[in-house]
Amino acid sequence: MKDLETQLSKNIVIIIQNKKVYLYNKMDKVITELIYETASMFTTDDVIVVSSMPRYEILNIPPNSAVFLEILDGWEDGKISYYLTKVKTETIDFEGSISLKDKSLSGMIKLPQIADCKLVKLSSKGGYVMKLNEEDE
Repeated sequence: MKDLETQLSKNIVIIIQNKKVYLYNKMDKVITELIYETASMFTTDDVIVVSSMPRYEILNIPPNSAVFLEILDGWEDGKISYYLTKVKTETIDFEGSISLKDKSLSGMIKLPQIADCKLVKLSSKGGYVMKLNEEDE
């Protein structure tokens, strides 16, 4: 299973260019179904804040193509993370959780071919705030 997770984390990546976020299928095969989750986490010395975690499905991502996910909000605090939870191809049937690597590209680097795939929001888990160093009353 670890070999499959390693293969997927190398071949499905997040690329960011000019505040636009894309999911890039670097494989030479169609991803028939992909489900991912995303969340933002912000920390200070006193608090940890985790945003809500929406879950999305994308179908039929062509080989060597990227799918537009979102435009980054300049007002959103914290580190945004993307998690792969399901991938299906002709030969792969994965369910689990893999943290996707992200890579920022300069505006001079050409993006891969952009596929016109529909994102469908499946669900959303609520976010939370955890206060640290609270003194007992």
